[in-house]
Amino acid sequence: VNATDPDFKMPHEWKLALGGKYITEDDYIFSADLMYTKKKDSPILVDLSLSDSGADAPDGRPLYTSNGRFEGNDLMLTNVKGSDGDSKVVSFAVQKDYDFGLDASLAYAFTRSTDVSPMTSSTAGSNFNNVATSDLNNPGVYTSDYETRHRFTLSLSYKQEFIDGLDTRFSLFGSANEGKPISYTFNNARMFNDSNDYRSLIYVPLENDPLVVYGDDFDLAGFNKLIEDEGLTRGGIMDRNSSSADWWVKFDVRVEQELPAFYEGHKASAFLVVENLGNLLNDDWGVFRQGSFVGDDVISATINDQNQYVYSDYNASEQGINRGASLWEVRMGVKYKF
Repeated sequence: VNATDPDFKMPHEWKLALGGKYITEDDYIFSADLMYTKKKDSPILVDLSLSDSGADAPDGRPLYTSNGRFEGNDLMLTNVKGSDGDSKVVSFAVQKDYDFGLDASLAYAFTRSTDVSPMTSSTAGSNFNNVATSDLNNPGVYTSDYETRHRFTLSLSYKQEFIDGLDTRFSLFGSANEGKPISYTFNNARMFNDSNDYRSLIYVPLENDPLVVYGDDFDLAGFNKLIEDEGLTRGGIMDRNSSSADWWVKFDVRVEQELPAFYEGHKASAFLVVENLGNLLNDDWGVFRQGSFVGDDVISATINDQNQYVYSDYNASEQGINRGASLWEVRMGVKYKF
């Protein structure tokens, strides 16, 4: 069943934006901007067929019952109750146009964005299932799937008349982004009465944790390395999206040469564009890596009769490559305006 809460309210946001600009005597332009967004009545899907069993998993997360069935949900579109997240964006930029034909700008943006449900799909089932969580009907406020925490951008443009009356322009645009958020999950959510196997956030154990026992073939050294490398907090359930993929650095180049036009007032030019120049020069540069959709299922586990996790297998996380964003591309063409 897919239903809508009869008391459903239209989601909305409050926004505050502040900005300032300062120009020096040397015509350097410094700017700063702040944008704050507060979400209200955000949409969320809940499963009405689930009820709290009264029992908890070893780490305290609730175990739901689902009317004795795993297939199918009774989903209702409703509003988040309580806090439903916000976003804060702070950006700084400096710009200068030089007399010898160079225009340059450098900028940085910091984003901190949280939400309850990322609502990644157009269907109720996908929106309910495609969120990493430790509580099926109450995902909580955590880092948004859409957050890019740090972003640097560089723009350079140089114009000269190497041919009298016809401009030649060289342009370079570069960006460096922190990777998209990543969640690490169990690959057996059935132990939590969840039909979606890859969205239950892992429990990160203490070094000698009474809540966890390990199977003979479990790669404990590899798991500990993941915890250390990603800075995961021990002794609790991992926060959703508290890790991130590798940084992505990309440069694009454009060269444009004005050409003689056929009539006065017309303009003609030829251009060459290279997108992702780094990847053209080296296959390992300009590669956009990201975690699995929803969560990287790194731990195989069950719950034993002593209410302990049995970690039986560690599947090393390996970031996937977004091929479309990672490939280089070269385009050539002519333009004629009249």
